Amino acid sequence: MKVQPSDLEIGAASQWTVYLKVPIPMELGCHVKLYYPSDIVFDFQSIQAQGFFKPERGDYLNEDNMIWNKNDDPSPSLTFKGCNDYNGVGLEPFGRLLISTLTTPGAVKDSGFFKVQVFKDVDLKQMIAYQNQGGYVKQANLIPGQLSGLEFIPLNYGVSERTGHRVTFTTAHPISDNGKIRIVMPESLVLPVPGGEIVRIEALNDSIRATFGAVVTSNVIEIENVFGESFDITMGNPHTFDFYIYSSTNQPSTKDAGGFKITTFTRIDETVPRFYPVDIGESRDSFIAEAGRLEPFNRAQGTIEALTVAGTGGSTTYASDSEW
Repeated sequence: MKVQPSDLEIGAASQWTVYLKVPIPMELGCHVKLYYPSDIVFDFQSIQAQGFFKPERGDYLNEDNMIWNKNDDPSPSLTFKGCNDYNGVGLEPFGRLLISTLTTPGAVKDSGFFKVQVFKDVDLKQMIAYQNQGGYVKQANLIPGQLSGLEFIPLNYGVSERTGHRVTFTTAHPISDNGKIRIVMPESLVLPVPGGEIVRIEALNDSIRATFGAVVTSNVIEIENVFGESFDITMGNPHTFDFYIYSSTNQPSTKDAGGFKITTFTRIDETVPRFYPVDIGESRDSFIAEAGRLEPFNRAQGTIEALTVAGTGGSTTYASDSEW
């Protein structure tokens, strides 16, 4: 079995194509039960069937010749009459379904497996073919969403100032309450030494519950439990994050600090809990630091009465600072 969505962005509803070839002879009048994974949502609009999938009422499935076990079922599935086209049966029959619509997973991760069972009878008791781990959508093929409205602004623009930096961005897809934000800071900024060092997070507009982040490498900060362990906020979609990061130091000269990158992650509690990417946003520049101002020299602090310059050809003495 092979499955192929027409839109590979996460959380996208589109038409999917399901391909299946059965390595045994099949007869007319079979029934097909197709299980789809729980991380994929089915919303019935139309299903076009070809080959041995083709139902007795024509090319299209409808609710009269299909049983739909809903998405909240532990094993959501579609069951329908098939094997009613002489062109679709034989020694190694081939079938194809065009399903509208199925929705890709909400994070960049492998989807669950599709599963298919083919029965000879209407009571679904005489199974003639099955595949328990059929097609799935690979993580590498999925496209993350795009963050928008990215801003990275210091509270103090001074060169080499240790100051807070304001981070703002808007998501395209929701993440779990115990999700994570990874910020790749501009490389010219100076952060505390990585390896467990903590930076303080201050929320603006009640947009985040986390109060600290961890410095994981020289320019990367990760913020976990973005809505706190109490989960008293559930993020809508889209959602605008707005917060300060403290303990970072501006670049040492009047140049642009450089680009930054932000990735949101959702946490899925599998056998081993893991974080999966959801949305990504990147900017090539951030802000330009301002040079400090030098104080003018104050002559009243002291005068030089005489200055002697010596060299190989002798020496010269200047009577006052007005002569040199």
